Amino acid sequence: MPKHRKLAAELGSQARSERCDVAKSADVFAAVKACVDAFGPPDIVVNNAGTTHRNQPMLDVDRSDLRQSVAVNVKSIFHMARAVVP
Repeated sequence: MPKHRKLAAELGSQARSERCDVAKSADVFAAVKACVDAFGPPDIVVNNAGTTHRNQPMLDVDRSDLRQSVAVNVKSIFHMARAVVP
């Protein structure tokens, strides 16, 4: 059993573990739905996911690394707000 599921099981009925790639809107909406289904609408959301490229000169940063950083560090906040605010 993955550590996150094991911890949720140890915490009991007031905890739940959901897999969510915050860079993917569908994953975020599914995680929020799971939260709402289990506990009702959230009162607070903490967007604390983050990523970056390895430390290197800017001209050596690959565009795919930049896209991933923007997807996780910026777009994920938009996805979460769209999923939670309604």
